[in-house]
Amino acid sequence: AAKDLGVRPITGAEVTLVVRSGTLAVESVVPGAGWGYEIGDQRPDELEIIFRSGEDEEASFHASVQGGELRVEIEPEEGESPDD
Repeated sequence: AAKDLGVRPITGAEVTLVVRSGTLAVESVVPGAGWGYEIGDQRPDELEIIFRSGEDEEASFHASVQGGELRVEIEPEEGESPDD
């Protein structure tokens, strides 16, 4: 059975992750208004999603499973600009 790991990485965006047979996978991605995305590196225990806006802004969402726990890193963090 898949374990649903819903996560909101960026204001207005929604990412749903699942673990199937021990492999972390993207179930769905709904970017916020004005944003697009692409799925970057993917391994059984980690993955990356790159969000880009029409204004040349970029945010990286990185998720990994370590010791059975989901860990998420977002760059830049919400509320920060890439120049901060």
